[in-house]
Amino acid sequence: MAPFVSPTLTAVSAIVAVASLVLYLQSSRRSEKDSAREEALALAETRGQLIAELRTALRDARAEAHDDLIILRSYLERSPPDVEGALSWIRGLLDRELRSRRAPI
Repeated sequence: MAPFVSPTLTAVSAIVAVASLVLYLQSSRRSEKDSAREEALALAETRGQLIAELRTALRDARAEAHDDLIILRSYLERSPPDVEGALSWIRGLLDRELRSRRAPI
């Protein structure tokens, strides 16, 4: 009986080793999928925050542009229209825009 125990024990040991390897590989693959999923969720959250910030900046820029147009309209609706004043206002806006683009962030 002793000669059969050794080959049987070796075969069982090999089967257990292969099963352990398969389970380990499956577990590691699942872990990689989980970490990829977590990274995707984090990126989606970051994108959501960026979109919210951009929407706020756009809303502020629209409000500022609206205010500037109201000021320009007031220059041009005067009798006689103050075209020079409107042009001066536009030049000032353009100068501010150029300075803000050149300024380091």
